[in-house]
Amino acid sequence: MDAFRIISCPIEATPEQAARIEATLRSFARACNYVALRGKQEKVSAKRKLQKLCYYDVRERFGLSANLAIAAIQRVSVAVKTSGTREVSFRPKSADYDARTFSFRERDWSVSLTLLGGRERFPLRIGTWQRDALTGTEPRSAVLCKKSNGRYYVDIRLRREQPPKQEGAGTLGVDMGVKNIAVTSTGTIYSSEALNAYRLERHRVRKSLQSKAAKGTRSSTRRNCRKALARLSGKERRRCKEENHVISRRIVREAKAGGLTIVLEDLTGIRDRTNQRLRRSQRGLHNRWSFHQLRQFIEYKAADAGVPVIVIDPRYTSQTCARCYCIGKRRGDSFHCPNCGHNDHSDKNAAKVIAAVGGAMSRPERSAVYCVWHGAEGKVEISRLQTGEA
Repeated sequence: MDAFRIISCPIEATPEQAARIEATLRSFARACNYVALRGKQEKVSAKRKLQKLCYYDVRERFGLSANLAIAAIQRVSVAVKTSGTREVSFRPKSADYDARTFSFRERDWSVSLTLLGGRERFPLRIGTWQRDALTGTEPRSAVLCKKSNGRYYVDIRLRREQPPKQEGAGTLGVDMGVKNIAVTSTGTIYSSEALNAYRLERHRVRKSLQSKAAKGTRSSTRRNCRKALARLSGKERRRCKEENHVISRRIVREAKAGGLTIVLEDLTGIRDRTNQRLRRSQRGLHNRWSFHQLRQFIEYKAADAGVPVIVIDPRYTSQTCARCYCIGKRRGDSFHCPNCGHNDHSDKNAAKVIAAVGGAMSRPERSAVYCVWHGAEGKVEISRLQTGEA
């Protein structure tokens, strides 16, 4: 099975080349918006139908090459299918390239890109890490990007073969939360206390600067506050991303060493389901909870390491007893089961339940976990059915 790896490389562009890049990005974005509008009017989202509908119009109106026009249509098709009911719009920040519009040359560490009016070659400003990753490769696709700092990058897409997945001898449940970023079924806790304190401090700083920038009496004060906000932009996001990289790497390393299958919860849409029950002060941290990013990091690192990953339904995992599989009582960090008297850390208990459910899914010949709903009493019990070997 093949996987892809993205190598982001800054490029050197002369003022004339930069102007052509800007023109290409603008035309690509305008073409995408045009295709999206035509597709909405005709109620079409499939790539083949969009291409038949507006390929020649895109070529004539926006001056894109054939392959860039196809790339714009492909981008719109994917965006419309994944956006649901939301409107899609595109800004002049990136353009997609394939093997006919992009090429990489290792001899002088440069790339060639098709722009409006012809082909241009750009030297790469890369370090040892990028050179090691690109050595001996033949990339077939890339994305030309303009970052927030105004510089131009080429995100080169490398195809590589994944190692075969190991046969999981057991499961490693991972419970993700706001108070603790992740807790594993082996008892490892990755606390978010320091990260949440950093987030609150960043929020106070931004709030103060925004207030001074909006209501300051001196223009120099307002200007300095806006500069400070621009300088601090993205700092919290980068800190959180680094935390998730470290945690995901440790979880995958633990699963790899023990020959375990990682079991995660599918938390898609959890903010919409829980925000209404939270106070305003709690919603701030809850909305900055980056569980999806952590799941993505775990999944791609596990794929590189050959570790299987299972995603399960999260319902009742935090309320179920890991010993008898009945509904217990959870208060803060403590969990108590009135049925069997089991006491445990609430997140550790949930991680063990997640591991048990994942084990039932990955090895159906062994114990299976099922849920019984007693409608009259309004009671839910999660029990274990023994089928075959215990």
